[in-house]
Amino acid sequence: MPVFFGHTRGAVKQLVGPWPNKPAGSLRVFIKGVQNLGPAIVTQCGVIQNGNFQFLHTINDQIFVYIFGDRISELHVSGVAFGAPCVDDFGAGGNGVKSILDIYDKEKISVTGKPRVVSLGGVEFQSFLTGSSVDVADAETLLGQFSFKFHSFPAKK
Repeated sequence: MPVFFGHTRGAVKQLVGPWPNKPAGSLRVFIKGVQNLGPAIVTQCGVIQNGNFQFLHTINDQIFVYIFGDRISELHVSGVAFGAPCVDDFGAGGNGVKSILDIYDKEKISVTGKPRVVSLGGVEFQSFLTGSSVDVADAETLLGQFSFKFHSFPAKK
């Protein structure tokens, strides 16, 4: 019986094929300008949006609310970083942790000064890469985890 997928801890292989187009409502995450995460995959993405307001409590149990518009949004893109690719088809070489740190060093706000378009489910956010975290999640299986933190101005409607 042939073995199609060998088992190597912490290794990942990129498969390229004629995949069917995703439906319009898919939850695809895309960071324009970042072509390849190397041996890492995105598993989570979230957006936090808040209004800019103030509540003022006065005597006689009166409460006034002042509304100043929207505050800056936060986006988080996180996932799994693998110890090494099975075959280096990723173009980044090395391991997922190094690849993520290289992307952060190249794309962070203090280097580019420019926003990146982060697309989540077809909604685009003009976002600045303001932070990153990388951890070794499981040393035995050579798995790490990463997170990118973006700040985004409110979208124009």
